[in-house]
Amino acid sequence: MRFLGGLLLAGVTALTLGGCSAGSVSAGILGDGSTATPTPTATASPAPSATASDDDPVSIAVVGDSITAVVTGFNEGFTTGTYSADSWLASTVDDDIVFAGGWAVAGARTLDMRNGVAPVSADLLVMLAGTNDVLREEDRQGSLENMVAIADTVGAENVLVLAIPPINAAPERATQFNVDAKALAERHGWTWFDAAAGLRDGGSFIAGLTKDGVHPTPVGQKLMGAAVRAEIEDLRADLG
Repeated sequence: MRFLGGLLLAGVTALTLGGCSAGSVSAGILGDGSTATPTPTATASPAPSATASDDDPVSIAVVGDSITAVVTGFNEGFTTGTYSADSWLASTVDDDIVFAGGWAVAGARTLDMRNGVAPVSADLLVMLAGTNDVLREEDRQGSLENMVAIADTVGAENVLVLAIPPINAAPERATQFNVDAKALAERHGWTWFDAAAGLRDGGSFIAGLTKDGVHPTPVGQKLMGAAVRAEIEDLRADLG
């Protein structure tokens, strides 16, 4: 898939890991109910803000909800360069793809992400947003406008919009959201990618790959993260 440079795009709701205070976001339909403090993985490396060459690591900013943050309320660490070892991000980041920061909070809607994100010095913004909007039947156009505002605030030159995973209780709405998000990405010169394709059986999760019809299992998270890593590697030559 071709990665297209964006127009000063920014933010992806920091992987359910905060930028706005956890208290400002509803515990949320997307919250997984966990209250334990997650074990953060490695600290993010300083991210070069210039364009990435084939030999340089690609720095990524990430914005999301509990599918990214994994643990309810784990937001402070995310903005300082750490993330949950159970997040798909842990299977994306390596020596060639470095995490530069972002915002992600369990239960976050695109509006919460829009209000919470801050500029991040990164080559690429990876945004996984919209599941809570679909669950709460938020206005679709408003959700798309929030995604544009997130990208503008984050300010990365390139944007990768990830399809939301299946929602077993609302497969049609989730599918339509992805159709609209893909069209939005195309209009703005972003890349849209279905990292959850390997978790889908029609409009629902493959049996055994979801905990509750919304959140991927640890195996599902790893499948998504590996898919995102491969997509970023494919896009490397077009970054900048």
